[in-house]
Amino acid sequence: MIGMIKGETQVLAASMTMEEIFKGTEQFKEEIFDKQLVDVPRYKYFSYLG
Repeated sequence: MIGMIKGETQVLAASMTMEEIFKGTEQFKEEIFDKQLVDVPRYKYFSYLG
């Protein structure tokens, strides 16, 4: 699971400039949680983390 999260984060970061990452830290976090990490039915793990 950690490898998946790391990989998805790297893909998202690769599509952004350094300025976008550091100026929009909250936006970066939201993009990861909203678009990359989703709960499977009956589990709310990522919803609780967000």
